[in-house]
Amino acid sequence: MSRFHLFLLAILAAVVVAWLATGEQSEEEAETPLAIEDDYYLDDFEMTVFDHDGRMTHRVSGRNLRQLSTSHDFEMAAPRFVLSSDAGHWNIDARSGWMDAAMTQAKLRGQISAVGQTANDRLLLTTSDLDIDLAGKRASTDALVSITQGDNRLRGEALTANLQTHRLRLHHNIEGYYVP
Repeated sequence: MSRFHLFLLAILAAVVVAWLATGEQSEEEAETPLAIEDDYYLDDFEMTVFDHDGRMTHRVSGRNLRQLSTSHDFEMAAPRFVLSSDAGHWNIDARSGWMDAAMTQAKLRGQISAVGQTANDRLLLTTSDLDIDLAGKRASTDALVSITQGDNRLRGEALTANLQTHRLRLHHNIEGYYVP
């Protein structure tokens, strides 16, 4: 083999190696998703939210919270909301949740347990989805709901609740068991 042929073979090998290297780099870049950074992320958090007049509207705590940089809304794992009123208070737990940037609306998902406590009574509400107007202290869902108050039980679909007055209303397929 002449020098000329060796030279051509070396150039061809260099072109093949360069082509393979750029192909691998492109595949790596294609596999790496674009990272959207959060405004912030908190582990084991608790915060108290106040209205414009300085009155506490609610407290929220949970395993973690992240504020999305695109919308400034919040996503939470294992959130717990505490809402207080003159009639009593509510402790509402869920598997996951979302809250708007103004902290006035929340959507809870997965194994929701809401305990309403007044001076004379305790009520347990369980469901899979719950939308809460935190400013107006109202809640609603179209999901199946179970309500337990002492030995009394109600079950139905679609709930609207005034969390301030502790008045609940089931809308569809209601079944109940009351102990006299």
